[in-house]
Amino acid sequence: MSRPRSPGGRSRGRRHVCEIFVGCRASWLQDIREEIRKVVQSLEQTAREILTLLRGVHQGAGFQDIPKRRLKAREHFGTVETHLTSLKTKCPAEPDYGFHGHRRFVLQCLVFLAVFVVYLEWSRISPFGAATGSRQQPA
Repeated sequence: MSRPRSPGGRSRGRRHVCEIFVGCRASWLQDIREEIRKVVQSLEQTAREILTLLRGVHQGAGFQDIPKRRLKAREHFGTVETHLTSLKTKCPAEPDYGFHGHRRFVLQCLVFLAVFVVYLEWSRISPFGAATGSRQQPA
């Protein structure tokens, strides 16, 4: 007695195994997206804290508080670095632009905030190395 065949000549058992693997992969990708989303939420919260802190320089006595606000913002960027390290471990190694959208906006915001902190320190727009964390001194 032969095994029942599905249309197209493939056995039902083989198709079932393929469907299981496709389902597992989809579940795995959803888990990764969820982990990335949690880290991105933490990054967004930290970015909001930095933004709130730096907005104070535009208020009445904020000009005198710039050195204190800069140092506090730098401390927050230490947290950002921790979150980015965590994000790096969670993102797939191969380029998958489906994951890129989760973090693009918050990273753009953080780059702006980093450049603003450097501007407050040096009173000029920063060179690329200064914004990326290199400890270059102004010329």
